[in-house]
Amino acid sequence: MSLTNIVSFEQVKSKKEKRQLCCNLRQALKVINSEYQRIDWEDRDFLNNVLTEILESLEISEEIYADN
Repeated sequence: MSLTNIVSFEQVKSKKEKRQLCCNLRQALKVINSEYQRIDWEDRDFLNNVLTEILESLEISEEIYADN
């Protein structure tokens, strides 16, 4: 296997892992915001902000990665 093939494989693997992580973060946000959750509103806001920032940074890095 050439170095190019190995790099390509690692890039694809990393991209799939990022996509899965993004999906998991979106699902976590849905769970946090569900009506049945008994999370204190300040905790909910904190978790929403953290997860949203992580999700946005992953999506931005994926867009930059796709452009290269």
